Amino acid sequence: MKRRRAPPKPAPVDVDAGRPVRTGSAQFVRELRGRTFPSADEVLLKPSGAQLTVEYLEEKTFSVPILVARKEGLGMTLPPPTFSARDVEHYVGAEKEIEVMDVGRQVPLKMKLGDFVTYFCGSRRDRVLNVTGLEFSDTRLSNVVETPRIVRKLSWVENLWPGESARERPSLQKFCLLGARDSFTDFHVDRGGGLGVVP
Repeated sequence: MKRRRAPPKPAPVDVDAGRPVRTGSAQFVRELRGRTFPSADEVLLKPSGAQLTVEYLEEKTFSVPILVARKEGLGMTLPPPTFSARDVEHYVGAEKEIEVMDVGRQVPLKMKLGDFVTYFCGSRRDRVLNVTGLEFSDTRLSNVVETPRIVRKLSWVENLWPGESARERPSLQKFCLLGARDSFTDFHVDRGGGLGVVP
């Protein structure tokens, strides 16, 4: 039996030249930045941090996206605004192997955090790299960041993971994102079911 293949998705076309625009190229990024999308204000819920409780979520049923515009009232802790990629390297460790996205090709690759920070802080870049999934719960950076109260209350891992389990307890609580200029991701579903796109 032969498998049927879905028809390939059409690539964006350069109208002037009649050629597909290469993903990640300067023209692709310009066109992506120039796009406008319909406003989501009609469907977004916009509670304050203090309003975002288990009872609120039970009433609203997670049926539409929720945007909390300010961190006040969320019971979370973040590093100061001056916190930099070098600080991330200091707290996590230069030798930590991380997954990095080659944005132009939209393919992952592995590299050491120290090498990525050198690239990130440098002035010359031959490609655009993006870190979208540096989980740091098991590092010293975890002491600088506290997740929102509602996340801690609803976390299955924090609240329901058995003390003695044959499976290792997963670390999916705290993530750091580091993206160079012109970074983007394709639409995707994040861990925990959140839909995301990172421009």
